[in-house]
Amino acid sequence: MNQRKIRDQSLRPLVLAFVLLLLSPCLSNRPYAEGGEDPGTAIPIVEPEADRLHEAWLKAHLDALQRRFAAEEQRLRTDENIDALYYDIELRPNMDTGFLSGTVQMHFSSLVDDLSELQLDLADELSVLSVSGVDSWTHPGDLLELTLSSPLDSGAAAVVEIVYEGYPEATGFGSYSLGSHAGTPILATLSEPSGARSWWPCKDDPADKADSADIHIEVPLEYIPTSNGLLAGVDTTASTHTWHWRERYPITTYLVSMTVTNFSMFRDWYVSAQGDSLPVDHYVWPEDLADAMEDFNVTVPMIEFFAGIYGEYPFIEEKYGHSEFTWGGAMEHQCNTSYGSGLIRGDHYYDRIVAHELAHQWWGDLVTCRTWDDIWLNEGFATYSEALWVEHIGTPQDLIDFMNSRCHVNDPSGPVYDPPSTFNSNTVYRKGAWLLHMLRGIVGDSTFLEIMYDWGESPYRFGTATVAEFVEHCAQRTELDLGGFWEGYMYGINRPHYLWDVVYHTHLDLTLGQVYVEQTHTGWQLFDMYLPLAFEGAFGEHEAVIRDSLDAQGFTLVLPGTPSGEEFDPQDWVLEEHQRGSLTDQLSSLVCTVLHVEGDTSGAGEVLGRVSRAADPQAALEEFCLDHGVLGFELLHGLEGWVPGEALLLRLDSVDPARTGGTLELEIDPAGQLWEDLGVLQLQALPAPVLAAEIAGAQLRLSWDAVPGAESYRVFEAQEAAFDDPVILGETADTEWFVPLVQGRRFYRVTSLR
Repeated sequence: MNQRKIRDQSLRPLVLAFVLLLLSPCLSNRPYAEGGEDPGTAIPIVEPEADRLHEAWLKAHLDALQRRFAAEEQRLRTDENIDALYYDIELRPNMDTGFLSGTVQMHFSSLVDDLSELQLDLADELSVLSVSGVDSWTHPGDLLELTLSSPLDSGAAAVVEIVYEGYPEATGFGSYSLGSHAGTPILATLSEPSGARSWWPCKDDPADKADSADIHIEVPLEYIPTSNGLLAGVDTTASTHTWHWRERYPITTYLVSMTVTNFSMFRDWYVSAQGDSLPVDHYVWPEDLADAMEDFNVTVPMIEFFAGIYGEYPFIEEKYGHSEFTWGGAMEHQCNTSYGSGLIRGDHYYDRIVAHELAHQWWGDLVTCRTWDDIWLNEGFATYSEALWVEHIGTPQDLIDFMNSRCHVNDPSGPVYDPPSTFNSNTVYRKGAWLLHMLRGIVGDSTFLEIMYDWGESPYRFGTATVAEFVEHCAQRTELDLGGFWEGYMYGINRPHYLWDVVYHTHLDLTLGQVYVEQTHTGWQLFDMYLPLAFEGAFGEHEAVIRDSLDAQGFTLVLPGTPSGEEFDPQDWVLEEHQRGSLTDQLSSLVCTVLHVEGDTSGAGEVLGRVSRAADPQAALEEFCLDHGVLGFELLHGLEGWVPGEALLLRLDSVDPARTGGTLELEIDPAGQLWEDLGVLQLQALPAPVLAAEIAGAQLRLSWDAVPGAESYRVFEAQEAAFDDPVILGETADTEWFVPLVQGRRFYRVTSLR
């Protein structure tokens, strides 16, 4: 079968980012304060084998540890009355004990009139020494409550400065950790989802990105601190130096990072299509330098690939790179991915992790989930980006293998939106990747690339978005109805199970395939899905797509010949399970070939057929004709309440605006036959109405006498008397129609319909 592949780097970008998670032996909570007592309860960490080196497990662990920050009152607490504009963060960590002293200056604007109070997030393990720019402040629990000196009106800006200190995460939250490598301390942060507040005061909400930030980190001379953005300068004293990192792109709090140890650094360069040079800086432990130089040499080719399908690297005026840390996984800190030491081996074994974190720079950092219920926009996108990279450097079969192995989904799974746990690897990462894979299979590569590229260029660029906004974004770029697809896979659970069969018939000189599909599972919702089929024979290969949405449904396909074999979802575009069944005893169909009034065969979509029960005309089944004028009605699987042998009414109407119209009505007695070939049916023309026209103000009034036997009339307009390219204006049961007067010649025609 033909297989599609995204390889051309000139195509607009598709990205795939996967955040890994495995806890390594060197990971630890902060060392105990002098005196040796553990200030918090140690939480045992057991890594499930199935999630080895999977980002989801690590983030799920942190999410569980930060659960107190995610309580309902805390979710609602996020101060929606202010907009964070800028953070100036000064950090002075003690590399021996983990003790942190800091100063944070926050610029914000009011979103309401008469703002006098606001709340920021700061864990109660940290002591607030002073707050400037306010009248008073309190620090109850994990909130910093501020009363302003004078109220602010909407749009007015203000600045507060908080001086604080303490041991972050004394209860083991893990977003601020001090460990060691080769006898040297290493301090690192990983704040997703809600851990930024555990080491610096902020409005800790993914929905509110600051426009920019400055991060100053003061450490002893033997250490190098890394963070987001570009290095703006280093101030040195006799015993310490302060590295000033400047982030000038919008950034959310969980992406702000700090990593400190005795790094060795090496640099590569990415050159954009516009000729801009981007430094790609890797900060690694000296003992891992040689292996890192090998493993990270794929970074620039990956940037080139993702920039080619997703759009230019979002932070092109700053940098990209990695900072090695002691977590076993990785984290997509903006411009500066934190990368686990256990992943650096010198053999490219974890290239997919490099791809995952890089792809997050688009999906997660450029466009950020507005709430944690929307986390699929980060993690599902990054995981499928891994698959795209694997396909890019390999074959279409490698893509299929990746989806069925690394992205294998176990049921129960879902829903992907508002998942059972924020970083559920099975649902958010793997099933989330399948959603994009299925979307690509439905709309095709070209439209899929357009969807992804335009998402990065959308109004949500450097902002935040919801799943619903992405669903609407997709709807605007395809004429296909994706509502049922999203309903089943995004908002529903598990996957469909199909029982299917196909039977071949000869109709006139055509081969027809009757396909029957049943959704066999019970207790779940029905899935509405586009299902690809493939047929092989002396004619070669033929692909078809059916849209199945019922518990039992039938389809008639026109085939180029009699197949010698057929496959259901041959290229694994759909997350489903299927098996071949024998459904021939359930066949009950009508089929015919339709000719126009003029005698030629109708083309696809030119004739609308309607079959109804003679006993209940309201129970009806409508279909448009296929190629070669074939109309097929799968009665048992489509006509509600019908039983074999019951009389039917068939009505055929031309809907081709280029035709003079035509209709046909028949009563059919199937007499219990399983297959009723009606042969060739020709539409019959009613007399054309005699058309008159008169000007009525700013309109042209078209009128005609009623035609006996006509139930309605269809009105056409053309710019040429030959009616080569007519436009259907509408259908009416009346005998008049009004059109606006326009410049230039227009020609009109009215046809009668039964």
